[in-house]
Amino acid sequence: MSSDPFRPPLPTLAGALVLEYAILDGRVTYSGHSNLFVDGNEIGPAARVAIGQELNEAHVLLFHCDSDWVVLGVAEYPSLEEAKIRAERVYRGLSKCWVRAIEVEFEATENEADPMHCVFCGEGATQVNSLVEKNGKFICDQCISEVWGVLYGDVKQTDDIS
Repeated sequence: MSSDPFRPPLPTLAGALVLEYAILDGRVTYSGHSNLFVDGNEIGPAARVAIGQELNEAHVLLFHCDSDWVVLGVAEYPSLEEAKIRAERVYRGLSKCWVRAIEVEFEATENEADPMHCVFCGEGATQVNSLVEKNGKFICDQCISEVWGVLYGDVKQTDDIS
């Protein structure tokens, strides 16, 4: 169980890079129906929601999660705006709760003259789920997760830095 009720999600959920997330609180009212079914059962109210995007995909994914960011169900939408509109229908007042996770660059290339690779671990775009770009430098989702773990105490920091 999570010790911090305001802890953000990991940088990736189900292989998708988290773009925005929301922790549902007293400002949000559940409509009574998510219209999202898993194994024939409708997902009830979630404690948290996130919008993510997979590398090189145009669509976005709306994740319904429990209080520990475990994905309960997911729906696909053509854009971030469409996902937010749908989420607002299910969770009235949610538009006030969104938090931008990170700025991302989704353009992957296999061009050997201009390879995209993580500046921390050296893995290329085809070896990781996603890369985040800032000022022409890239970091992969796996390294982001490790850093997140160190910051929030889920991963022990070691002296062995390669």
